[in-house]
Amino acid sequence: MDPASAMAYNCDNRASWTALWRRHPSSYQEALLSCAAAATLTRSRLPFDQHRSRSERQQPLSEVGRLEEGLAAIDEAVAIRRTLARANPDTHLPGLAQALNNRSFRLSEVRRLDESLAAIDEAVGYFRTFAQANPDTHLPHLAQALNNLAHGLEAAGRMEAALAAINEGVSYYRTLAEAHPDTHLPGLAASLNNLSNRLAEVGRYEESLAAIDEAVGYFRTFAQANPDTHLPHLAQALNNLASRLTAVQRLEEGLAAIHEAVTVRRTLAEANPEAHLPDLAQALNNLGIQLGKVGRFEEGLAANREGVNYYRALARVTPHAHLPNLAVLLNNLSNRLAEVGRYEEGLAAINEAIDYFRMLARASPDAYLPDLAQALTSQATRLREVERQDEGLTAIREAVNYYRALAGANPDTHLPDLALALNNLSVQLAAVGLHYTVRWSCTTKAWPPSARPSTTTVPWPELTRTPTCPTSPWH
Repeated sequence: MDPASAMAYNCDNRASWTALWRRHPSSYQEALLSCAAAATLTRSRLPFDQHRSRSERQQPLSEVGRLEEGLAAIDEAVAIRRTLARANPDTHLPGLAQALNNRSFRLSEVRRLDESLAAIDEAVGYFRTFAQANPDTHLPHLAQALNNLAHGLEAAGRMEAALAAINEGVSYYRTLAEAHPDTHLPGLAASLNNLSNRLAEVGRYEESLAAIDEAVGYFRTFAQANPDTHLPHLAQALNNLASRLTAVQRLEEGLAAIHEAVTVRRTLAEANPEAHLPDLAQALNNLGIQLGKVGRFEEGLAANREGVNYYRALARVTPHAHLPNLAVLLNNLSNRLAEVGRYEEGLAAINEAIDYFRMLARASPDAYLPDLAQALTSQATRLREVERQDEGLTAIREAVNYYRALAGANPDTHLPDLALALNNLSVQLAAVGLHYTVRWSCTTKAWPPSARPSTTTVPWPELTRTPTCPTSPWH
């Protein structure tokens, strides 16, 4: 292999480049530039396979925040695959389907969700055809693509369709795992984790709990045999198990599950902080929330503050990767401080979070405007707690304006949020001696019970991230 081809081969190996980045983050940018140069050189020498180096190169580019360039790379790869598939579909349609799967990932990263959904939907169509003709080869690809389709449908607010897709994917993984458990049980476990999330989103909490409980059982077995690979997956599944147990009011069991997840994350972070410290910080955030639910407020505050400290350190090094999560944890730190009566500190924390969310929303409104609106609602509560009613009114009005815009674009997702914000606006107006009537349109769908107006301020849900098991693009 000539030097250029060798360099391009190494650039295409995402695992090796990701490992390099984790071990030597300061060297990764220089390595990436070398990779890009090698890919360019190889493209001139390998005209019939240039889609490979271009297609694979888009993934490390995205990992250092160059998302648009990564998307442009996979767009070119898809165009080349389409041309090849028109001339020789038997050979090149599978490659087109894989490239479309990758393109869906990249589009979701830049929040072009409709296009992302269209790409993975097209990929699923191809994999269905392949699996009918050759199930041994392509049924695993179809199962994985259905999992990714479920993510896209969920992001578009089509919860029942997302549930149907992941249910189908799980059924295929069960069939595959019965025949080849060593190969396909991990895929079944990951899909069960994601099935649990989809079931919870439509209020089927007991079924959701059963799915994640089964997944945790598999991940425990995998982690005993291969801890380096599967302990992170076990921790992720335990986090979701805690959420499901809480949803059915088994709070102490939920607390035990998230405690175990934190213990696993600590072990991983001690061995490899660059890879696992963000996950430990997020687990501590969720532990803080869970401790608050059982009335252990001081312990919850300590857990949340530890997570904030980790994300501050991470955001100083790589702000594009970690500033969003720092803002999330500051929002929740504000809640923990308020729970123990430290209202001024709680206000300072939410003010800092809002500064970050404003900056993020200016750059990517589709991604971060909902978080900004939610943080403004929390800020209004903190301001009222310190008797700054007029400023609180300004904050909740701004939140309502954002939720109106969001609900207009995506009512299934954001109408309940708008209802909660309007309720809190009504309470805030009453607090400053004004009156506001929330008008409910008879043309809208029935509001869920949690979104109906009340005479008290509705506590805003915690900002949290529900992990899903990753379904990486194929290479």
